[in-house]
Amino acid sequence: LQDFLQMKVQFSEECSCQHIMYYKRHTVRQECQDIPSDRTLFIINVPIYCTENILRQLFGLFGQITAVYQLKEPVSSIPDYVKVDNATLFQRPQHEGFRIAYIVYKTTASLMKAVKESCDDTIILANLAEPPLVGLKKWCQQYTTERPSPNALQSQIDQFMEDFNKREELKESQESNQSDDEGWVTVKHKSKYPILANGDQEQTLKKKKKKKKAELINFYRFEIRESKREHIAQLRKKFEEDKKKIAMMKEARKFRPY
Repeated sequence: LQDFLQMKVQFSEECSCQHIMYYKRHTVRQECQDIPSDRTLFIINVPIYCTENILRQLFGLFGQITAVYQLKEPVSSIPDYVKVDNATLFQRPQHEGFRIAYIVYKTTASLMKAVKESCDDTIILANLAEPPLVGLKKWCQQYTTERPSPNALQSQIDQFMEDFNKREELKESQESNQSDDEGWVTVKHKSKYPILANGDQEQTLKKKKKKKKAELINFYRFEIRESKREHIAQLRKKFEEDKKKIAMMKEARKFRPY
């Protein structure tokens, strides 16, 4: 911890224990676009009550912050799910315990100002403009965050599906234009029917089957002739049966005294 600077934080004045966060300039062998080394501050031993809002208030004194990433352990590049969680309503539960954080400043001057010297004074988080929430307020905020409005949720889903379709189309176009070592291009089958939900898919399949059956009946001429012959034979058979029934009814109505 020789290269690290330190910042002491205390939850409230009544609390007797303190936590020390250690931070320094982020250095990595392979440069990452999300956490550039010339604008990123690397922090370890971040307590669980130091949320993104608290970190922005503490380290925002040195300059404007563009992004804050909190992870369980150091990484060379920010995972995609972390960036998605910061931008959407669907967020994964954070790691319960001490974490590490990456704070990305807008300018390099802000980073140099942050790593200039350690903060000697103990910062009381309860005295901040937006202190950490506890008790009923914290539970109410969690309840509201986990249950967004239907309109916001629907717009977020539509945006996600639109981005997903664009990625799939781009992926298909790239794969269709690529050729193998021998110069062959793989052509894939594309379905002209969209992917539907289970209920809609079953209904469409039933409609297709009915349509196929209706189209295949009496398709050829000989089938039409045979169906006509069968129909005439059934009518003749029914006519003979009706004649027998009428004769039996007439005999049943005759008067026979002996």
